[in-house]
Amino acid sequence: MPDPISWYALGRDIGDPQTILEAVDEKILEHNLDPSAHGQSDEAVYNHRISTLLDHVNYAIYNIKINPATRPIKAFVDSGGAAEFTRLQDAIEYVHALGGGKIFIKSGNYLILDDLFLYDNIEIEGEDNDSVILDGNEGTAGIYIQGTGSTWLHNIHLKNIQLKDFRANGGQAIFMQYAYDISIEYCKFYNIGVTDYPFTYCIYGTNLERILLQGNYAYECSSLCLIENSWVINIFDNTLQGGCVTGIETFNIVRGYIRGNYVVGSTIRGIGLDAAHDTRCVDNEIADGWGDGIDLGVITWADHCVIANNIIEMNEGAWEGILSWLGTFCCVITGNIITGNCEAGIWLTNGRDHIVSGNRVEGCGIGIYIDDNFTAALIDSNHARFCDSTIEDYGVDTVFGDNYW
Repeated sequence: MPDPISWYALGRDIGDPQTILEAVDEKILEHNLDPSAHGQSDEAVYNHRISTLLDHVNYAIYNIKINPATRPIKAFVDSGGAAEFTRLQDAIEYVHALGGGKIFIKSGNYLILDDLFLYDNIEIEGEDNDSVILDGNEGTAGIYIQGTGSTWLHNIHLKNIQLKDFRANGGQAIFMQYAYDISIEYCKFYNIGVTDYPFTYCIYGTNLERILLQGNYAYECSSLCLIENSWVINIFDNTLQGGCVTGIETFNIVRGYIRGNYVVGSTIRGIGLDAAHDTRCVDNEIADGWGDGIDLGVITWADHCVIANNIIEMNEGAWEGILSWLGTFCCVITGNIITGNCEAGIWLTNGRDHIVSGNRVEGCGIGIYIDDNFTAALIDSNHARFCDSTIEDYGVDTVFGDNYW
C-alpha cells in the first residue's frame, strides 16, 4: 500500500496503485522535460515552487518522501482518515521525534478521552475554529503544556481550533506549568468548566514566562483564564459571552498587559488583577457586569498598575466599576468610562498613593468613594454625572484637583 504520509502530501488518494518511487520518477521527468510542469495547485511541488525559499525543485518530492523533517507542515491530522494521522497525540509524538514543527488539523470532530501532552517546538493549527473541534465529552481529559521546575517547556503554539466540554482538573481545558514562549490564538472554547461555579477556567497557567493569549472566544464558560506566578503575560482581544463567573483572572503576575478584551455578563468580576505588579489593563470593555468590573487586589495587594481607557457598563445592583483594595498602592486609574446603577464607580479602600484622573462616572450610586483606610489619593479631572453622590472622601491626605461634579 502506498505510504500515506507521502501520498497525502502529494495530494493523492491513499489507495492510489502508483508507488511512491514511480510518482517521484514521473514528476522529476516532467520537470526535466518541461520547466513549467510543477504539478497542480493542491500538490506539494506547486507549493514548493511558489514558496519564498527554494531548494532545487527536483528534490521537492524526494524531501517529502525521504526527509520529512524538511516539510513546512510535519504532519496532517484528519478524523476521516484522509491524512497521515487520525489521532492528534500520534501526530504530536511523530513531530516531537522529528525535533518539533507544525501539525495541521483538518476539519472534523476529534474526541479527546485521554490527556494530550505537548512538547517543545510544537505548533498546532486547525483548518477553521468552527469546524476543527476537540471534544472533551465532559470527561477529565485535558491538554497539558507541563514542564518541571528544572526543565521548562518552550515554543508551543495553538491556533484556530475549538475546544468544547472539557472538565480536566475539575473544569479546565488547557493546563500550563513551567513553560515559556507559549501562544494560544484564535481558539474557541465552549462549555468549559461549570458556568455557575467560580475557579474553573478554559486556560490555567502557573510559573510561566512570555505568554500570549490573543483573539480567543469563550461561550458558556466559567472563565477564560487564570494565570498566576508568571512574568510577561499578554492577554489581547479575547471575547467572553454567554454568562461567565469571572472573565480574566491573574494572580502574582509581573509585567502583564491586558488589552482590548470584551467581557459580557460576568457575575463576580470582569477582570481580576490580584497581586499584580507593573501591569497594564487598558482598552477593555466590560458589559452587562455584575459584581465588580475590574478588581485591583483580591486576596493580596497589587502595585504600580495602570487601569486606563476601559469601558465598564454595570447592572443595577452590581458592586463597583473599579475596586482597589487590600493594600494596593501606587496605581493609576485614568480615562475610564463607568456607567450603570452600581454601588460606586470607583472605590478605594485599604491602600495608598493612587492617581485617579480623567475618569467619567455616570449613573452610579457614588461616583468615587475613598474610605478611611486609604492614604494619599490624588483625585483630578474626573467627571461624575447623574450619581446619587459624586464623591465621598473619608481618606487620609486626599488631594483634589479640578474635578467636574
